[in-house]
Amino acid sequence: MEQTKMKTLLLFTISVWLVTVGGVYSQSACPTQYLTANPSASGERIYLNSPLYPHYYDNNIDCWWIIRSARPDQRIKLTVFDFMTESCCDKLWVFNSSSTDRNKEFAVNVLSGSVRQPHHVISPSNVIALNFITNSDTALRGFRISYESTEDLETSTVDIPDDFDFPTVTTSSNVMGSDSPCSNVNLDAISSVEGFGSPGYPNQYSNNLDCRWSITASQGQLVQMSFDFMDLETCCDHLQITEGNKVVGSFPEDFSLKRTYVSISSQGFVVSMKTDQSVGRNGFHAVYRSVSPSHANYPLPTTAASYEAIEAVDRKTWITSPGWPVTYPLNTTCVWDVTTSHQDFVIELTVEEADFEICCDYLQITEENGDTDRYFDINESVVLQSKSSSMKIIFFSDSSVVGKGFKASIRQVPVSLTSTNLGTTTSEKVVEHLANVESNPTDLDKKVCPIPDLTDVCIRVPPWTIQREAYECGFAAIATDEVQIFNSPGFPASYGPDQRCRWKISAPEGFLVQLSIGYFETELCCDNLKIWGSEELEIRLAGSFRSDQSYTSANQSGFVITFRSDSSIQMGGFRGLFRRVSVDQAVEPLQIRPRCGNPIEVEDLLQTLVSPGWPDNYSDNLDCYWNLTTGSAGKEIELVIYNFSTEACCDYLEVAGTNSTTRIKGRLQKPRRILSNGRNLQLHFFSDRSKSDTGFNATIRQIDAQSNKISASGLQEDIGECKFELVASSEVKNLTTPSFPYPYKPNMDCVWIIKPQGNSTLVKVVVEELSTESCCDFLDVYILENDGYDRLRGDISAPRQFTGKSIILRFFSDGTDQRRGLKASYISINLKTEKLNETRAHKNITTQICGSTYNATENSQMITSPGWPKQYDNDLNCLWTLKATRANFVVELTLIVIDSEACCDYLEVTGGNETRRFKGSITSPYAVVSSGNQLTLKFVTDSNRRQQGFKVEFREVEPESRTVIIPVSGKNNCTRNLQATGDYQEVKSNNFPENYDSNQDCVWIIQSSSPRKLVEVIMEEVSTEKCCDYLEIYPGKSGYERVKGSLDGTKTYQAPYVVVRFFSDGNIQHRGFWFTYRTVEAGTNVTQVVETTDLEDTCQHEVIATTDKQEIKSSENTLLYLSLTNCTWVISALENQKIVLNFTFIETEECCDYIEVFEGTQLKANLSGSINFYSITSASSQMSIRFISDGSINMQGFVADVKAVHKDGVEDEDKIRIVDPLLTTIAPITNQSSTASEKDKDDQTSMIEKIVYPPCNETTIIGDEPISIGSVNYPEPYEPDIDCHSVFESHNGRRISITFHEVSMEECCDYIDLIDEPSGRRLAKLNMEKLRNNLTYVSIGHRVSIKRRSDLSKHLGGYLATIQILPEEDCYETMVLSRDSPLRLTSRNFPDNYPNKNCTWRILNEDPTKQIRITFSQLSLEECCDSLQLFDGHEERFMNTLPKTGADRIFETSTSLLTVKMLVDKSVTKKGFDSVVDSFQESYHIFEQRGCGSTIIVKEGEEALLSPHYPKTFGSKLNCQWLIKAENTLNAISFGFDEIEIYDCCSEIKIYDGPGTKYPLLATINKYNIPNDFLLSTSNSIYVVLESVEDNAHGMFFASFFQATIDRQGCDKRLAVLDSPTPLSSKAYPLTYQHQTNCTWELVAEEGKRVELVIEDIEMEKCCDFIEITDGKERRLIRKVNSMGDSKKFLYRSTTSTMNIYMFSDRSIGGRGFKATFQSVQEYFDPDACGYTSYLSEEDFKSITTPNYPNDYPANSECHWLLLPKDGKGQVQLRIDDARMEECCDSLQIRNGYDIDADIIGVIDGYVGSEGREYTSTNGALHIRFQSDISGNYHGFHGKYFIGGTAGLYSHVCTRIEWLESDRVSIDNNYVEDCKFGSNCFQITSNSISAHFNENGITTNGDIEYGGCIAASECEALTCDHLSNLQFQKHNISVTNNDQNCSISCCSGDLCNIAGSGSETTCRETRLDLMFLMDGSGSLTDEEFEKQKSFVDEVSSKFDFNRVHVGIMQYSHWFKWR
Repeated sequence: MEQTKMKTLLLFTISVWLVTVGGVYSQSACPTQYLTANPSASGERIYLNSPLYPHYYDNNIDCWWIIRSARPDQRIKLTVFDFMTESCCDKLWVFNSSSTDRNKEFAVNVLSGSVRQPHHVISPSNVIALNFITNSDTALRGFRISYESTEDLETSTVDIPDDFDFPTVTTSSNVMGSDSPCSNVNLDAISSVEGFGSPGYPNQYSNNLDCRWSITASQGQLVQMSFDFMDLETCCDHLQITEGNKVVGSFPEDFSLKRTYVSISSQGFVVSMKTDQSVGRNGFHAVYRSVSPSHANYPLPTTAASYEAIEAVDRKTWITSPGWPVTYPLNTTCVWDVTTSHQDFVIELTVEEADFEICCDYLQITEENGDTDRYFDINESVVLQSKSSSMKIIFFSDSSVVGKGFKASIRQVPVSLTSTNLGTTTSEKVVEHLANVESNPTDLDKKVCPIPDLTDVCIRVPPWTIQREAYECGFAAIATDEVQIFNSPGFPASYGPDQRCRWKISAPEGFLVQLSIGYFETELCCDNLKIWGSEELEIRLAGSFRSDQSYTSANQSGFVITFRSDSSIQMGGFRGLFRRVSVDQAVEPLQIRPRCGNPIEVEDLLQTLVSPGWPDNYSDNLDCYWNLTTGSAGKEIELVIYNFSTEACCDYLEVAGTNSTTRIKGRLQKPRRILSNGRNLQLHFFSDRSKSDTGFNATIRQIDAQSNKISASGLQEDIGECKFELVASSEVKNLTTPSFPYPYKPNMDCVWIIKPQGNSTLVKVVVEELSTESCCDFLDVYILENDGYDRLRGDISAPRQFTGKSIILRFFSDGTDQRRGLKASYISINLKTEKLNETRAHKNITTQICGSTYNATENSQMITSPGWPKQYDNDLNCLWTLKATRANFVVELTLIVIDSEACCDYLEVTGGNETRRFKGSITSPYAVVSSGNQLTLKFVTDSNRRQQGFKVEFREVEPESRTVIIPVSGKNNCTRNLQATGDYQEVKSNNFPENYDSNQDCVWIIQSSSPRKLVEVIMEEVSTEKCCDYLEIYPGKSGYERVKGSLDGTKTYQAPYVVVRFFSDGNIQHRGFWFTYRTVEAGTNVTQVVETTDLEDTCQHEVIATTDKQEIKSSENTLLYLSLTNCTWVISALENQKIVLNFTFIETEECCDYIEVFEGTQLKANLSGSINFYSITSASSQMSIRFISDGSINMQGFVADVKAVHKDGVEDEDKIRIVDPLLTTIAPITNQSSTASEKDKDDQTSMIEKIVYPPCNETTIIGDEPISIGSVNYPEPYEPDIDCHSVFESHNGRRISITFHEVSMEECCDYIDLIDEPSGRRLAKLNMEKLRNNLTYVSIGHRVSIKRRSDLSKHLGGYLATIQILPEEDCYETMVLSRDSPLRLTSRNFPDNYPNKNCTWRILNEDPTKQIRITFSQLSLEECCDSLQLFDGHEERFMNTLPKTGADRIFETSTSLLTVKMLVDKSVTKKGFDSVVDSFQESYHIFEQRGCGSTIIVKEGEEALLSPHYPKTFGSKLNCQWLIKAENTLNAISFGFDEIEIYDCCSEIKIYDGPGTKYPLLATINKYNIPNDFLLSTSNSIYVVLESVEDNAHGMFFASFFQATIDRQGCDKRLAVLDSPTPLSSKAYPLTYQHQTNCTWELVAEEGKRVELVIEDIEMEKCCDFIEITDGKERRLIRKVNSMGDSKKFLYRSTTSTMNIYMFSDRSIGGRGFKATFQSVQEYFDPDACGYTSYLSEEDFKSITTPNYPNDYPANSECHWLLLPKDGKGQVQLRIDDARMEECCDSLQIRNGYDIDADIIGVIDGYVGSEGREYTSTNGALHIRFQSDISGNYHGFHGKYFIGGTAGLYSHVCTRIEWLESDRVSIDNNYVEDCKFGSNCFQITSNSISAHFNENGITTNGDIEYGGCIAASECEALTCDHLSNLQFQKHNISVTNNDQNCSISCCSGDLCNIAGSGSETTCRETRLDLMFLMDGSGSLTDEEFEKQKSFVDEVSSKFDFNRVHVGIMQYSHWFKWR
């Protein structure tokens, strides 16, 4: 066997060597030559020719020439006189090298194909290597080149010597290929950036070009390509980028500058360009290079950028622009940082010579203090001096015209030598000039700008005060009534280069100038038209626009208009019109472009439609639109074009129907008929400014929809030539149009009749592919049994399915355009199965079907987007038709969910009053009702981002019974709640009577101020865009009307309330609307009374609860509850019953409106805000509800249902349940005796606890024993799309403790909210993927709720928790303070000593409008250790800690809730306290005190805060704390002292930026520090603390505060982070952000908490703009991001209390920026996270690993760790003990310092074994960065870090193994454990054990594996008894080894013990790629060959082929592999 293997390996090695040698080119034909180049001055020109030149060279040659300059200080100049090779494959490479290594990194140039113009190539050094390579195909004449050495770097024009004769070798056309100069150009990409462009670029290209460029890279590399210039004729010239057979880009359809294309292989791209015979433009330019796959996402440097630091000295240092003195390159940015190290010296810059493009390229000088000057044009030598010891010089060029550049010198000069004669800066000249300009200049010639071409500097001087230069064209004129014209030079032809024109147009006194500019087209960057109308007005026009721009001057001075162009690109220019108008004259704008097109109502009679001027030629520059509509349902529009003649390239008529668009140009040979396929048809006629023709002549009319539809019975009458009868069977069969997939024939009319085999089957037809002419050819589908019908045309993006007993297909084509046609399949299916599918719940119709036709019934049916609830696919175009089956019925569609890409994907609904398009998301259900008997849904997606899609329901209804969904809020805060009175009030649309704004969605809710009266709304005037803008009026619960267009007369509505909604789109606007409203008595005469009800004004209700549910609402006759409501519902039941009250909906103003639920006088609940469900059960037969609202915001209130149940049990359907922890199910309370219940519990004490899954929207009563709860399916993944609210209530009124043991939620999108009820205070928000330690929370009251939410994406394990009642010694009591009598409150046992128990009392005022006062008559507490604390409000804002002894101390709250907490230790106790609690009402006015602490909600206006006893001094021993909150959570607090005096040494006031003392400190005020300015918070709260000294405190203050807006979009903000989400976005979001932005936001959370940032949307320029998220003050990088990709949200969490966001944008392309929210979360540390900040103490010894270690790290990761000492002392030492990474592409960098740019002290990009590597900081910190690419991943690295010199106790690491698999429990924990010095790793495995869990008593049987660190000395004595008592990570387990048999191992070395290593399945679980090499030659016998096969089979069978890939290679004479 060994001999066979050696033979196999030897044969394989020999075969590889032969293949390798055989592939090398022969060099014998031309051996390497070494040549010497003589200087140019010698006049000796030496030629170098290709072999056999000028005859054809040989194939397969590889020639080298090494040329060295005779002088080492000179370079080599090559002159290429003649060059012709095979363009694809034969090449001359030029290398900057002296060797014959073909290293493309050193390639200077590569020549191939035909070079028509002689040119120079200059080497970078004094040596150059030329390599000529040819292949085995075509050979041509080669090349002739001369070489010489030179000092001249200019590549001037080549002078062809007189004695040079070009060869006249003839070549046949089949050798040369195309005659086009760019027919087949092959470009080899190398690592440096190279470029190519259209022929003649940057000059205009020729006509009739057909160019092709192929860009390839070497093996293993990719091609990166980007276009930096593009100017093609858009109508007729085209450019296309392909990769293989796929088109990846094209101009003009799918193209954007700066987009980077990256190939998927080394084959790269093919760029093809075709031009027609007409206009030529400047073409294109592109750059390209080769990159490795790991660098594919690096930006392609399309600019030539460089940086140089220069130390200035006494002598001159010269700098020049790149390429000087020839031309600098495009897109260049060069930076020189110049400094001098000498004091009293400055920098002197002398620009000797300069030549730039004036408009756009410049030299910029920036001083140390930031002062910046830009120089666009320097005509003479300029001397500039810095103001300090440094200067930054920047040279910039754009992508257009270039010049020579500049040459300058730099030196240092003493400050004493500086003088004004050395020159002044530009800005100084301008400032000096501006100082002399008069404030009202009138003479144009007296004011001259000192820097003529610096328009951005001189713009502050009015244009008519500056004579910039001599103008070549233009005039001065006084406007008259006649319209006068002015044009750009040469208009309508292109203007010339370097034009300077100026027009001054004024008007006589009493008149203004009216001006219009049209037909505008200039070069965007550099040519422009500027209009000045006053000192405040300047308008700059550049680029192109087709619509007219109109202006009217502010006075008779009129306008100054200037036009300038540079020397590069020239375009069409512009036309202008002007005239005078009277000051008070209202006139229409001047029209330059002819008006044409109008909306037309199409009727049955024929109407004529012609192009302007018909039958004469139409005008240039037309944009005509006709909107054709038919007002009748069941009709469509027929357009017949009889004559058509336009310019073929550029003018056209575009016809857009419901689902198709047709563009016609050139000539029609015969009339053409087009149908709208709907009720609308849009025509757009366009002409450019060149050739015109006669246009078109057409007719229009309305016809019955699908009038060319033939009845199904008619189709079955006879079978003709193209009619087929088919029988469907159980096998799938296909049918196609004749000649498919080639185009079908014209004038076809084919029919297929498809029937099933038997009566119990159906036919299913799937239209798999359809491609027809969208206007005129179609496929009709008939479903016979229900008259189903659908018409398909154009291209379908997904298969369409139809099912029925018999189906007929009819395919029709006209005589014009033909496409691929139809491909379909058909099959018979079982009828019973199909009926079963149809009767599923809710009748879900579609999941993957992209469109169909459905009949609506009275039962709701559902349609979802393809793939729902997962993301839909890209490039969908789905169409559903919904039809009502009964006469006079309509289709009602309810949109439930819409989640689509807001920009580009949409659901379009047609068939209602108008076509509605829905994008993005909807906040509430939306109903659409058809105007006829059908609706059409169209779902369209693009090729970018995918989201969830949509879910809708539909049914057929009678028009009057449709569902009305009343809107209660508009968009963008456009919602108004109005109270009607007896007087008329009015509402107008914004800007009325001027046109309203676009994109409005506003809602007005009008309610009566008196419950007995109706609201009357009179619609006085309506004027909206008829198609698309409208008013919706909702009078009462069921009324609805839509009004649009105009209103004849007025219209009146009466109802208990009226809702008006106004919607406008982004197009045409009109005057808008105006309506009045008031209250009237019910029954008042009205033209339209929509709804009246029985109106009651009582607000006191009595409800008798029965066993049937009854509904209670906060407002019966109003949509929103009224202001100042105080309503009561008294609910009673029979004596043997109790009451179940379920609130199914609550929405109130959270701060001020609330619901109270009482049982007797005991307050059971206080509810406010937004609550989905809340349940309460009484203990008695009485309950009451009270609802209170203030005078501000009104909302929808509440809805509840109430019923009675028997006290001895709860009915099964009720939602009140008791959980018995000893039972495995949730059971209702029974009427068994307590004795029996206790007996049952005793009998079940041995039962195993199991997880209880709390039901949603139900209340669970907690008994005395703890229970385990978990998410449904735990530990399996939880369900998607869940919004579950579970309530837990203690049975005895005590507080609840909940401990989370496991939490595994998707961090971005799923979470658990733990809420205290009824305060609504959030106790925790949990959304981590892994919980490291148990988390315990305690409720404030006796109820908590868990809200669990999940989306539709990733689902993890959920949560596991224990919930229990707090022990009895923690006494907790809720008390209600009566309205009439005070309450006595004492400590327990008073006047005897209190017990050793902590107690809490919560006192609620029965009257919520009053505050609480507590007066202590006695106080006696243990001095050292016990305390009594007071808290105010639901937030439990700390008020004070009382002294240990004393009397007569009074404290007052600012709310109706007081909390008293008594904290007692286990030692001495005393009497405690005695107090009286009463209520009072105090309205704090601006000059009244607020006590020693309170909570203040700031609403409108300014308020005051006074120190206690003001204006007297505040007292001693005070600790007063005020929480000041803005009512609007998005506002801030502005706080300042109007008067403050502090005389004692030590009293002080501290002000915190947030709602507590753990937030950042804004200011500390004391005797020595008195502030002068107002302080502004960065959140909605500030916290003020006054602490006075114990003795002789003396001081007072008077402070004022108010709400202030905070600009979170502004730059350089420091923002406080609160527990609730706060919005943050870039400036102007969602509009485009500014260029050259550098913004920073510092987010600071409460000490001990972390910052959580959720990015909801981000769109920035991908190459260059970004936001950078960093952690902590040290700014550790978390992530750099600029787009969402496929993600819906990004979630980032800091590991410190600070997070920083930095936004950067360059000067080019922008985007909409970003939108995010931030909030504070609990501290949480995940050592496996991808990066964190870690602070080290001297005793710390911590581990660091890649994510998932020791498993494979994730692909495409970038992690940053920052390791630093906690106290800033010492150095960090890192020890890497294991590393395995992909060598080529993944790496670990260790940097010495805090920053990502710190010095690199180590790089690991491969393997690190047991020898390890160590790194130690010298700058106090280590910054570690790990990066992986998208390819091969390994297990990463493991290391330890510590303070240097403290790690002597630790030696290595082991795998901590905790594995238990039993009949009841499954545990599998593996992690890395640090071992002390002298340790080994151990592992014990036993397959038969009993495990007892000590914490809960569970016993179970199974298998165990345990391992970790152990002292080396203990390895010898290690036995199975080591398992007897184990400490797992979260469990203490006692183990009994049943058969006393186990497997034991000890080992040394890092991670040498591996989980599962004792198992026989280890090999099976290994991931491996295995290849066998087999000898198949004749040298082996059959027996030997069979042995090989048996060996392969035996080894392979050991593996799991899901984890291991096995392959076979066989060699003999031929090589094979499998």
